[in-house]
Amino acid sequence: MGGNGPTLGGYSIQARLGQSLRLSDSWSLGFQGVFSHSSFSRDADSLSRTSVGLELGPEVTLARNIFGLGLYGGFHQAWYYSQGIPWASPPGRATFDNTHVTALSLRPTLLFAGGLLGVSFQWDHDFGLTLPGPTPYDPLIPANPDRYSLFFSLDLLKAFYALRGSVDGPTESIEEYLSGIQFGALVESTYTYSFNQPAGSPGVNTYRINDPHHNRVRLNLMQVSLDRPATAASPFGFGFDFNFGEDPGSFAPKESINVPVAGARGDPGTQYFAIQRALLRYRMPILEGFTLEAGQFPAPVGFEGPTGNMNLSRGLVYGFLEPFYFGGGLLRMRFHENSAPVSPGSSETAVQNSTEAVIGVANDWDTILGHNGGATFFTGLTWMISPMATWAVNGMVNSNRGLFNTTLTIKPVSQLTLVGNADIGHGTDPASGATGTFGGAALYQQWQPFDWLYFATREEYVSDQGGVRTGLGQDLISLTGGATFLTPYGFGVGPEVRHDRSFNRSGTPGPFFSGANPADSNTTFGIRAFWRYPFPY
Repeated sequence: MGGNGPTLGGYSIQARLGQSLRLSDSWSLGFQGVFSHSSFSRDADSLSRTSVGLELGPEVTLARNIFGLGLYGGFHQAWYYSQGIPWASPPGRATFDNTHVTALSLRPTLLFAGGLLGVSFQWDHDFGLTLPGPTPYDPLIPANPDRYSLFFSLDLLKAFYALRGSVDGPTESIEEYLSGIQFGALVESTYTYSFNQPAGSPGVNTYRINDPHHNRVRLNLMQVSLDRPATAASPFGFGFDFNFGEDPGSFAPKESINVPVAGARGDPGTQYFAIQRALLRYRMPILEGFTLEAGQFPAPVGFEGPTGNMNLSRGLVYGFLEPFYFGGGLLRMRFHENSAPVSPGSSETAVQNSTEAVIGVANDWDTILGHNGGATFFTGLTWMISPMATWAVNGMVNSNRGLFNTTLTIKPVSQLTLVGNADIGHGTDPASGATGTFGGAALYQQWQPFDWLYFATREEYVSDQGGVRTGLGQDLISLTGGATFLTPYGFGVGPEVRHDRSFNRSGTPGPFFSGANPADSNTTFGIRAFWRYPFPY
């Protein structure tokens, strides 16, 4: 390893999950999600590097199940750590604490026994690493180090299949794989008017996540989503959401790809481009029903989400008690699933009951690289009792805070959905240092009496006497009601009325505004228009 600094030696360990797609009898296209950890040292100094990425490239079989070649290239995100290492010329010392870089890789590979064994030479080039000069007064030095590695690999899945007497190559063609990609699109715009008429340009609707301003039309979101489920026949999948609009400024995790396109970051009306979700999936063929997921993904907790809600506004429970996103990995474990025909004699089936658990580890809430609270560990269990009832319990904890959530969903008839969602947590706000217990509950009623009409109501209570989540010691209630008129072609429009009220504040001024004065409550009227694909909604 070098690059405007010393040459270091060390070792690397890699784990790869992927799939090969058949192009012809001899050629295939391989793509893999990669996790790598490297440790380098010289004398008493040491440096570590951890990366995650995606690689793809052609594979050719020269002698069936005996010998082949592969050439893979990839894009990675990497992090350096060291307590101090000599680096720079003239000599200086650099300290790394999860220093982030972007990397490109190239990996020619010799494949033996149908890919069971492999020998690879890998070159990585890092971008964005800077180092201190010889003195604190010297400018930073761009490093961009190169890394050269020799890998010996064993494909554990091929070894498993070989023990069962099968060493066949890829059977799924690239056309079959691409045909399984699911495409989605969403365009959403809102207008919100506050009867308090808060002062300012624009006036602020306190505690509102996706409709924070008074008397203003907002382009909330233009989204394109790509999903490839991980199945037993095609175990490698993914999920990506590409977002444009004002909402990515509120929901996108810190340190993710979130770029102001029109306007300055943080200003009202600024339009952002963000990769809101970037997730790789791998269904494990050895443990049937177990799926690994890694990347940037929505928090597996609660009922609401950044998109796909029938209410115009996001609730207090979702907006302030629950995380939006994580960066990390999780394992979904479906222990059992029973299906039955949707009607007598029908070949179409539907799940009647199932049990699925999830365990995972990630960085701090709503951040991809942040580690103020250390690693976040989470676990949960979802029990589909019947098509009419599903119950989920989830928990997550790091050194800053912990949260327990439970959600019960009841569908007494197909047109009506009733949901109860409750949270209880304890922790510290890293910014203010406030510590305390917080909690709340939300009830949802969603009724679709006709294909073209949908009603959605929500009642919420939040208690945050320590000011950990809302910045003020208080209790809050919120009442929301709305209707949506739908068309068969994905268009929808509808009004919403919402009332928020703060109480039990120990004499502090209200968090809302009536003109320029503090107020205890805020009532708003809003209209949402959207188009969604696939349709009907």
